[in-house]
Amino acid sequence: STRMALATASKGTSTVSEYFAKMKALADDMAAAGRKLEDEELISYILTGLDLDFDPVVSAVAARVEPIAVSELLV
Repeated sequence: STRMALATASKGTSTVSEYFAKMKALADDMAAAGRKLEDEELISYILTGLDLDFDPVVSAVAARVEPIAVSELLV
């Protein structure tokens, strides 16, 4: 059910910080269950849940040659 929550999560009316914290908590739940997500996978889930206002951010992250760490995403 945690994987489904990650796949279907959306920012909605949450602030970016609240949404990010929710996604990190879900990733922590996955790790506790023995299925640690790599940063790239978690970032994919996070970006998928963002609304159209964040398209420039999603495009910039997708265009990067170097992978981005989850800790860099919120900065």
